[in-house]
Amino acid sequence: MKYYIASSFANIHTVREVAARLDQSGCQNIYDWTASSVANLEDLKKIGIHEKAAVMNCEVFIMIYPAGKGANTELGLALATNKKIVIYAMNHDILDVAKTSSFYQLPEVTVVFGSITELTSLVLNGSI
Repeated sequence: MKYYIASSFANIHTVREVAARLDQSGCQNIYDWTASSVANLEDLKKIGIHEKAAVMNCEVFIMIYPAGKGANTELGLALATNKKIVIYAMNHDILDVAKTSSFYQLPEVTVVFGSITELTSLVLNGSI
């Protein structure tokens, strides 16, 4: 299974842990943005090109929440292209009307709370 994980640099350790567990199970990470460095706008452009292609070519889109503006843009791409979508919520702000997004509440989005083991099991079992 091909997957892509969107989030923010604040969650880099969680992104890497989820990716490592999925990779150990034979899955393929389409693009690992955590290995990127950004020094200028050209770097951001290159990363954006890779991230867009990753979303378009993945089978499962995973977002680690809370996430940044780029991850939310990627979520929009995933929704528009009918990807399987799972959001791993590391807090319950996603349930707070004042802090959440209407797009997180769509029926085609699966929100997961709990452990990384529970998240990866759900993804690997195709339960999303």
